[in-house]
Amino acid sequence: MIVFALFLPFCSASSEEAKLKLPFYDWGACPFECCTYRNWETNKPVIVRDKPSGTANELFRIPTHQPVLGITGVVITTKPGVSKIVKPVQLGYSKDGKGPLLSLLPGEAIYTLHYLGEGYELFWYEGHTYSDQSNVSEQAYGDVPFEGTVKVESRPETTWWVKIKDKKGRKGWSEESDGFDNMDACG
Repeated sequence: MIVFALFLPFCSASSEEAKLKLPFYDWGACPFECCTYRNWETNKPVIVRDKPSGTANELFRIPTHQPVLGITGVVITTKPGVSKIVKPVQLGYSKDGKGPLLSLLPGEAIYTLHYLGEGYELFWYEGHTYSDQSNVSEQAYGDVPFEGTVKVESRPETTWWVKIKDKKGRKGWSEESDGFDNMDACG
């Protein structure tokens, strides 16, 4: 994974739009392999709020073993991860799959926003977001192979909020994404 927090003041981009604005919101994100928004069931009691924030008003609570509809979600990055380029590399794909779009050189940094699934991560570089497969395990730090080109220095800090609708038709947001079953279309 690639992270960028302490390096923000050192970004070479001069325009305001080229600076990463935090927190970063990735609306609609479903951040793991086979993640899907569909009918879920609670596996523990969950708190539902009026917006994706821990300080937002609590709307209601849903007990264990209740059906809900997973509508959408947002991954909020409060601190990006940083990965330094060690050897020249081409990487970075657009949302429509075009790429690789970047030719990066040793010493440059890419800033990880969050995990996407199947080894892919969303990252930020000079004002734009890209995705690519880093082949770096979640626990790996230091010199780890992405074809020997990337050194992971830190990981992003993120929160995944899901918007749900309960059987009574009430809608709201929950930070307790681990409180739902049937989120994985592969399992």
